Amino acid sequence: MRWRTLLGAVISLGLLAFALQFLFKIAQRYRYEDIVEHLHNLPWWQVGIALGLTATSYILLTGYDALALVYLKRKLPYHRTALASFVGYTFSHNLGFALVTGSSVRYRLYSLWGLNTGEIAQLVMFCSITFFLGLFFAGGLAVVISPPALPPGIDLPPWVLNSLGWVALATAMSYFLIPVFWRKPIVLRGVEIRSPGFRISVLQYLIAGLDWVLAAGVLYALLPPETRPDFLQVLPIFMAGNILGVMLHVPGGIGIFEGVVTFLLKDHIPEPQILGALIAYRVAYYVLPFITALLLFGGHELLQLMKRAHDRVQPEARGFLATMLGFAVFACGAIVLFSVATPTKLDRLVAIAEVVPLWLLETTHFLAALGALLLILLARSLVRQSQNAFKAALWLLPFTALLAFTKGMQLLVLLPLVLVWLALMPSGVHFHRQRSVIRSPFSTGWLMAISSVVLISLWLTYFSYREIPTGIEPFTQIALMNEKARSWRSLLSIPLAIIIVALVRVFRSPVRQTVPAPNSGQLDHMLERSRTALAQLSRLGDKRFICNPDYTAFVMYVANGRSLIALGDPVGDEPEHLELLWQFRERADHVRRRPVIFMARPEKLSTYYELNLVPHKLGQEAVVDLAMLDDHISLELAEQHKQVFAQGFRIEVLSADKVAACLPEMKAISDRWMAARELEEQGFVLGQFDANYLMQLPHAMLYWQDKLVGFASLMCSGDQREMAVDLLRHESDLPEGWLVSFYIALFRWASAEGYQRFCFGLAPVTDWSDHPLAALWSKIGHTLMRHARHVEQPDAVREFKEKFRPVWEDRYLITSSTAPLPQVLADVSELMSREPLKQET
Repeated sequence: MRWRTLLGAVISLGLLAFALQFLFKIAQRYRYEDIVEHLHNLPWWQVGIALGLTATSYILLTGYDALALVYLKRKLPYHRTALASFVGYTFSHNLGFALVTGSSVRYRLYSLWGLNTGEIAQLVMFCSITFFLGLFFAGGLAVVISPPALPPGIDLPPWVLNSLGWVALATAMSYFLIPVFWRKPIVLRGVEIRSPGFRISVLQYLIAGLDWVLAAGVLYALLPPETRPDFLQVLPIFMAGNILGVMLHVPGGIGIFEGVVTFLLKDHIPEPQILGALIAYRVAYYVLPFITALLLFGGHELLQLMKRAHDRVQPEARGFLATMLGFAVFACGAIVLFSVATPTKLDRLVAIAEVVPLWLLETTHFLAALGALLLILLARSLVRQSQNAFKAALWLLPFTALLAFTKGMQLLVLLPLVLVWLALMPSGVHFHRQRSVIRSPFSTGWLMAISSVVLISLWLTYFSYREIPTGIEPFTQIALMNEKARSWRSLLSIPLAIIIVALVRVFRSPVRQTVPAPNSGQLDHMLERSRTALAQLSRLGDKRFICNPDYTAFVMYVANGRSLIALGDPVGDEPEHLELLWQFRERADHVRRRPVIFMARPEKLSTYYELNLVPHKLGQEAVVDLAMLDDHISLELAEQHKQVFAQGFRIEVLSADKVAACLPEMKAISDRWMAARELEEQGFVLGQFDANYLMQLPHAMLYWQDKLVGFASLMCSGDQREMAVDLLRHESDLPEGWLVSFYIALFRWASAEGYQRFCFGLAPVTDWSDHPLAALWSKIGHTLMRHARHVEQPDAVREFKEKFRPVWEDRYLITSSTAPLPQVLADVSELMSREPLKQET
């Protein structure tokens, strides 16, 4: 494990441990019954106010997306905007992993409604900025006006808190000053952010600030009126607890939020009442909206499925719903485990004892805890679309729901499990991967989430009974009224589940056989199915492969530094792409490296989001539509082409089987070309002068007055959809304008051969010097456009290609949401500039 990952996990667990330690101190002084009593004694008017504020807050949250669409100058019906916003924020609030949940929801829905990838990325970034503007603005204002009183033992001078408040306000207000000092758009993580203007900025402050105030109002409404402090004292405390939970990616901030709020409010309000209010707040602001959002989103997806044939459902849509259902199953397991840790009401226990024998009651209690933990462990495999995990969850959910209801007759525990089970039943199409559930590795984020639920369950058990067993006797006592022994005994399901998983992993779970690397014939067969010219670089011999068993699709990649770097999207049969990307991601996890995809296209971005990978805009590729070739060649360029050809310049395209005879002359030209520029051969995104590689590609031979003066390797997709140039090497004394003439001649030849488009290579985004990938572009420019001296620099690439009036298509660098971008760029840069190494394929 990388030291940065380990350090992050240690810090997160340390803060969680701090929160739990504080909660344990509370448990030593107060009883579980006191909190339950406070919940039952909450006046109906307090609950009503809290629910009303919750509804108002979520309605206001939809203003984030609505305002973002105004900023993007796009119009959508409000009911669509409200659905995307409500479901996205509800999933993010409850499940954590905001990039996987909230952003993926938006990508899934807004892409269906016509927004392109760049617009969705800008919308997500706009909403994130609005969120933090509200945090700093409302929180800073509250601290300045009414600094919160700190508990005894924390002696801070008043000016410290006051300064923090002013710093927060200044940070928020600096948003207004950005366009004054920086008129150009700002690029954050590959997304261009332009100034929204004064009016929209003011609305961002108002909507986000008011939303924070309303969310804090929900908790404030549930606190006891006779002891609670002023609202402005509660507001910054509320924000501090929430932001810590968001930063640590703990689902819903559970444990962290409660610890911070209780610690800072305990001198004003009795702690049992604080915890009771916090539980009621969780139900009002998290659980009820989550159930509503799950039903709304599930209904929307069901309607989408009904609108199209089964075999035409997009794989990305299937994968996305699988992710949401997986997180929902995780939440169900956590709910049951928390329920097992708390005692059953006496009247319910007596009613159960009348119909259920004691031995069965004891058994159901234990098995409910075991089933809950297995659901939590299954959730990750469900997110990764495992068919085996789906089958297991389909049986385990109703079984656990029945056990949980039998042990305590708790409808609030039963309802979520039944709803998720009903949503899971018709969703088998979303779980298609034949992957081992047991052998699937757990990432740091998942280990953190699982650890959080287990630790909180342990705390709830201790808090409910205020005793930690020191011997075996408490685990062996069996009696109807001995809820304490029943709960502690149920916690033995945690080590038991770990032992079961370990034993099954060792003795029953087969190791998935890796598909061997393709031979030349199998590679040719897959390339015949390719839709991109870039796929021909798989012939270089410097890449490794992940293939499907039938050898109809593959991902090609190179390991460098701390990264596994794939070149382009998967190649071959479209239905196999999602599985191959999952295997690539899992291989990177297994060897503890960062997954990176270089030159990804927009069509696959939704899939990358589901794999918790995020795009960084790398540049734009110029594409010439060969069906409309006359629109791309101006009269001036056509005249220049005629003049060059009239002087004796021409090209002749040779098929791959005829290249061998010309290799000696090509080698001499290549050596002179390399020596004149003092260059060495490279690989990965650019071919190299290798006889075996060149003899597998057609070539355009350049003649000047019947003398061979250059050559160009042609990369062609298997379906004749597109063509591109790889190597272009030539003599130095060619006539002026020869490069323009060369491309025009090649365009016309490709059009005559039936090709649809010509990929003209990558160019930086406009004003690339402000782009976060600008350092990488200094290498890309020299690598991808080394055709002639006047277009070797990145800032000249776009200018040259613009002569042909191309269509510009976005290309992306894809990597993990947690990967440090500078280190990823360093690995990619080193790979692009190093001498190629042959690898076993």
